[in-house]
Amino acid sequence: MQHLVESISSLYKQWKGAAPSSIDLLPQSGSERRYFRLYGKEGSVIGTYGANIKENESFFYFSNHFNTKNLAVPKILAISDDRMFYLQQDFGDVSLLNHLEKDGFTENVYTLFKKSLEALAV
Repeated sequence: MQHLVESISSLYKQWKGAAPSSIDLLPQSGSERRYFRLYGKEGSVIGTYGANIKENESFFYFSNHFNTKNLAVPKILAISDDRMFYLQQDFGDVSLLNHLEKDGFTENVYTLFKKSLEALAV
């Protein structure tokens, strides 16, 4: 794990010109990717490690495409030369899944999912 932290820290330093002040390992979700929150003077960013370069390339493509459509997806800020590490905007800890797990299948959660799908369908 230490080599992942060092690599994501190095990418941050290349991008910002200074090392992050701290790094938190975030919980792993439904993939093999590892996520980190890196803190600096101007706030935090999300660092990601993914060994599957083809999957990463797909993510880069879709992120760029969704950003050109002005959808609320994080912008990719930096990508390592080996394409296995990248930094993206940090939108915080709250997700649709958090709302579903907390509130269950409520009208409010349904409305949030509906808004998300409508935005993607545009």
